[in-house]
Amino acid sequence: MRYTPDYIPNDADARFLVEYLTRELNKISQTLDHPEATVINYGREVQNVASTAATTVNWKRGQKQRITFSASSTISFAPPEGVCNLMLVLAYTGSYTPTLPSSMLWTGGTEPTWSAANGKVDVIAMYYDGTSYHATASLDSK
Repeated sequence: MRYTPDYIPNDADARFLVEYLTRELNKISQTLDHPEATVINYGREVQNVASTAATTVNWKRGQKQRITFSASSTISFAPPEGVCNLMLVLAYTGSYTPTLPSSMLWTGGTEPTWSAANGKVDVIAMYYDGTSYHATASLDSK
């Protein structure tokens, strides 16, 4: 329910104004008691193809992105607008090696060994704090 105030005529007297304010306060109360339903958008997955030696993931295009590897590639990131959670899916069509930014901070301090084989999928969950990408990986997801 959305609150929309009623019209106040220019020649309104004091009695009208008191009645008006009473009505409006009731409407506001009902609005707060029954908030308008909203549609939750979980976003979409942005598709990228790593078919050359360098691939850029532009996080401004979406927080969930997939890279399908048809060549080994060095990945770079164009940063998102601000602090957020990010998801990156690495999908392989052959034995291709991804090289991710060295600035990524990994659970335990070490980048995992990627599955990098035909049909394999690795999923990386990240928290971007405005400066660094704090990452953890789920390898060979099935």
